Amino acid sequence: MIRPATPGTGNHLTDTDPDHKLIYGAWLSSYSSSEFALFCTPKDDRHTMPCDCRPGCGHRMLRTVRQKGITLYKAGEEYWATQRRIIARLLASCNVSVATLDDGPSDDGEMLDGFIVRDWEAPRLHYAYVRASARGKRLSTIMMDDLLSSGADVEYTHKSRGVDERRLPKNWSFNPCGAFA
Repeated sequence: MIRPATPGTGNHLTDTDPDHKLIYGAWLSSYSSSEFALFCTPKDDRHTMPCDCRPGCGHRMLRTVRQKGITLYKAGEEYWATQRRIIARLLASCNVSVATLDDGPSDDGEMLDGFIVRDWEAPRLHYAYVRASARGKRLSTIMMDDLLSSGADVEYTHKSRGVDERRLPKNWSFNPCGAFA
């Protein structure tokens, strides 16, 4: 089932709405492994380490730490500060929908399996997220059905590590500046 997210205040520090708290946290955390996060992160030994693609290549990758089975990325403070502002502004001004799969009730009520954040008017996707245990069930395709089938040129403003541009329709293009439009 896809439904509109319950309206939040736009302030992640004071928002008590469960939809927006989950969306804000999942987006901020999952995007911390992106190329954008690496770009914003100091290339020092505290935040990054030499990559292992081939000896002496000179590239660096974000440091990670495992906590409770989850990989956390050590993006720099510039990423966290910038992305917090971007996400808060987009959540306050965009069309936000959440999705749940019909795979049984949870103990704490409805469990959100994914979300999509997009412009109200323009064919512009800001972020789509599917919880790890719900992946492989075509949820992102269902949430983006109208964008995928419209034939219109679609911009997406956030490119996470999981985006394989070869699998996107030819009329989709990455434009990070669209997040500020």
